[in-house]
Amino acid sequence: MKVVVVGTERLPIPPFAGGAIQKWINSISPPLSALGNEIIVMSPSGPLTSGKSIRNRGPGIKYLYLNADEKFPCPELKEMRGLGYYRAVAKKVEGMEDVNLIHVHNRPSALLMLNHRRLLLTLHSTHEGWKFTRVPKKLNTRQREMYRLGLRKADAITVNSSFLKSFVTSHYRVPPSRISVIPNGVDTNLYRPRNKKEIREEMGLPIGPLILFVGRIIKKKGVQFLIDAFLNIKRECSEARLLIVGPLGQFGTHVPSPYAAEILRLAESEDDIIVMGPIYSDKLAQVYSCADLFVLPSDCPEAFGMVALEAMSSGLPVVASRLGGLPELVDDGVTGLLVPPRNTSLLTKAIVSLIEDEAYRRRLGEAGRRKTILFYEWSSVARAYNRIYRDLA
Repeated sequence: MKVVVVGTERLPIPPFAGGAIQKWINSISPPLSALGNEIIVMSPSGPLTSGKSIRNRGPGIKYLYLNADEKFPCPELKEMRGLGYYRAVAKKVEGMEDVNLIHVHNRPSALLMLNHRRLLLTLHSTHEGWKFTRVPKKLNTRQREMYRLGLRKADAITVNSSFLKSFVTSHYRVPPSRISVIPNGVDTNLYRPRNKKEIREEMGLPIGPLILFVGRIIKKKGVQFLIDAFLNIKRECSEARLLIVGPLGQFGTHVPSPYAAEILRLAESEDDIIVMGPIYSDKLAQVYSCADLFVLPSDCPEAFGMVALEAMSSGLPVVASRLGGLPELVDDGVTGLLVPPRNTSLLTKAIVSLIEDEAYRRRLGEAGRRKTILFYEWSSVARAYNRIYRDLA
């Protein structure tokens, strides 16, 4: 089959500048190609020349870069901002022959720009992309209608968790039969347990309990609650350290947001809090493997929690908020511990219980590693999507 996979409008693929969706598309394309499909990945040009194509991932994968700055001919409608890129995608697809399917990611509104007989929409989160929304009522009337019409136009919809399926069916009245749940994948060969002592020496990190957070330093990730918990933890375990890895704000920006600036200020006042900034290369896998446990204290619902999956694959026990899709990924007391969101006291207690019990920590980490190998290999995810592709075509 010939499949056009459409990346979102902000970041290029491969993920030179990060982005969970960009990483997802880049990871699944090789196993989809290995199943006999021709994959054409479209994304904004980023640092590359607009319109340039590259073939660096095998004969069955082609990258096409488009102008993400193309203006939509209704500048007075703020809901249309960002759709110029999808207009460029539509023009490009019109000139292609024998395309069996267009696979769009996380942008229901973008489907309104595309005229093709087979459209697959994959939702990665509870928001349209231009603004985060814990509940759809935060979208204005026009945005909500565009979202709804895009969902209706899709020939099939996939989501990464039962939580996200329930969110879409309940808020947008999409029949459950139209939505398939296919979890995200992880490269278990890249994200694997390594020699912790050697990795720490390479990175200049001291020996002692090391707590890790990976993700954007934004309010909905709950970093402030983790720092508050860490200050409590230090009273019981003076050798503990906290490592924070991630961009200091929203996508594609290099200037810290006011929230991130406050987190940096708090970190600078504590010698044992280390803020490393974003890591977009395979070096991130080494960062996971140097830690003792991973914490994702989300304040708003995570549809899935890719970083939690990467941590589990790396053999780390995960402490996460009992919120959104995280309870589907993290088995409480088996692969990690779940705590109520915004509850610093229980977050502290969960982390301390793992720091103080190495055998317990190792048991949960090993169980998480086994779970990722059994259920979350990219090859398994690609086979599930290949079945959707065949059914649609």
